[in-house]
Amino acid sequence: MIYPNPVGEELVRVQAPEGRRIAEVTVYSALGQVVVNQATGDRKRTAINLAGLPAGQYWVRTRYASGRAAVSGVVRK
Repeated sequence: MIYPNPVGEELVRVQAPEGRRIAEVTVYSALGQVVVNQATGDRKRTAINLAGLPAGQYWVRTRYASGRAAVSGVVRK
C-alpha cells in the first residue's frame, strides 16, 4: 500500500502486505529513470521523500525480502 496518493510535500508511506517485509524501494520517473533508491533493512513499512521532485507521475517498485516485487503508481502534485 502506498499513501497518500497524490502526494505533495509530505513523505510517501509504503506498507507491505500481510506476511511480507520490504527490502528495497525504487522510484522511477515516467521516463524510466531511477530518481530514488532506498534499501529498507527488511521492514514492514517505510517512508520515502519525493518533495524535491517535479510534479508528475512516478512508479514505485517495492522489492520484498522474499524476492518478489510489486509496482504502483504515485502522483507528485
